[in-house]
Amino acid sequence: LNPRWHPAHVHTPLLAPLSAGMRGRLFDKPKDVIPKKPEIGFGDGGLSFRRQELRGVSLLLGKASRSPITGEISIRDLTGLPDFAFVDLARRPEGVLSGKRVALESDLYLFKAIPLLYRTWIYHCLVNKGTVASTSKHDPHETIKSVLSRQCVDAPINVGRKSPLLYYVPGAIGTCLTANLTLVVVMLVLICIMLFIAKVSNSEAHYRLARIYTLPLRLIFLVIVVIDFKSDSFLIVVGFLLTLFAIGFDFATGDCTSAWYYGMNCSYQFLHALENRIYVCWREGAFTWEDVLGPRGCVQEEVSQLASWERQHHLIADIGDMLVELRPLNHVDWNNLQQRCLVTGEPVNYLSLNAFDLNAPPRTGLSTEADDMMLEDL
Repeated sequence: LNPRWHPAHVHTPLLAPLSAGMRGRLFDKPKDVIPKKPEIGFGDGGLSFRRQELRGVSLLLGKASRSPITGEISIRDLTGLPDFAFVDLARRPEGVLSGKRVALESDLYLFKAIPLLYRTWIYHCLVNKGTVASTSKHDPHETIKSVLSRQCVDAPINVGRKSPLLYYVPGAIGTCLTANLTLVVVMLVLICIMLFIAKVSNSEAHYRLARIYTLPLRLIFLVIVVIDFKSDSFLIVVGFLLTLFAIGFDFATGDCTSAWYYGMNCSYQFLHALENRIYVCWREGAFTWEDVLGPRGCVQEEVSQLASWERQHHLIADIGDMLVELRPLNHVDWNNLQQRCLVTGEPVNYLSLNAFDLNAPPRTGLSTEADDMMLEDL
C-alpha cells in the first residue's frame, strides 16, 4: 500500500526463482487486449453458423488414390481439412456470417462445394510425378491449367469405370458348377490377366483404356463359354447361366455405359483466376450436362468478373489441394441447412475463404488484361 513501493525494491533472491515471463505478468503494465472475432453467427428460423478456416495451403496433396477394382477415388486422411457444409468467399467486417434467411439466400458469396474427385486424383498424380509441362517460367497457374485441360468425366454419374473383376470373380463360381476343368482354368487365367491390367493401367494416363485392353480377352472367353455350353444336368445349366449372366452384366454396366456416357467427358479452358486459388473456367465438352443433371446455378458478375454467365462457365476452387466446383446455394439447400440446425442443435460449419473484401469497391466487367486482348484482336 506504500505509494513509494516499487518492484525493483524487492530483494533480488526473492525474484530469482521467477522466470522472465512470470515477472512480466506480475509487474509489467497490462497490455491492450485485442478482441477476438466471433466464430458463431445466428440467423432467424433456428439457423446458426460456425466459421472455419484452412490451417494451411497443401493439406491433402498426395493423399488421393484410385481403387483399380471399383474405380472409386478415396482420400486417405482428411484430418487437416475442416468440416464444412458450404463456402463463404467474402471477408466480412463482422468476422462471421449472420443475418436473416431472406438476406442470406440472396447473398452472392455463399456457395456449395461439389468435389471433383477424379480431377483431384489427376492433380495429385501429376504433381507427385512432376510431369506438368513447363510452358512459362512466370505462370503461377501452370499446374492447374494442365490439370483442367485433361479429359475427364466430372459429372456425378456412373460411367463404367469399374473393373470387370467385380463380375468375373463371382462368375468363377458358375464355371465351377459346369464341371468343365478347361473352362475353370481359362477363367482363372483371365482373372489373373485382368487383375494385372487393372493395376498397371491405374494411372491418370491409362485408366480410361483399362476396359479396352481387356475387351478382346473377354470376347474370346464369351465365345468359349457359348461353344462349350452343355445341358447334361440342371446344375451344369445353372453354372453356364451364371457365367453368361456375369459376362453380360459386366458388358452392360461397363462397356455399354462407358460408350453411352462418352460425351460427358470434358476439359476446362482457364479464363482467369480470383483470389485464394479460385478459378473461372469454360467447359469444353459435356454439352448435355445440364440436360441430364439439371441446372447448376448462375454466378453473379461481382464474383465471376464476367458480364454474362453461360451454362459452360464453371467456378472451380482449390481447397487444400482438393478441386471442387462452387455452385450457388438454392432454396432446397437452405431448407436442408435449417433442418440440420433444428435436428442436431449444432451450428452449421462453413469455410471462409476471404476471397472478396466487402468493404472494397466491386470489381465487375472485364479485367484490364482482357481489355488489352480484345483491343489486339480488333
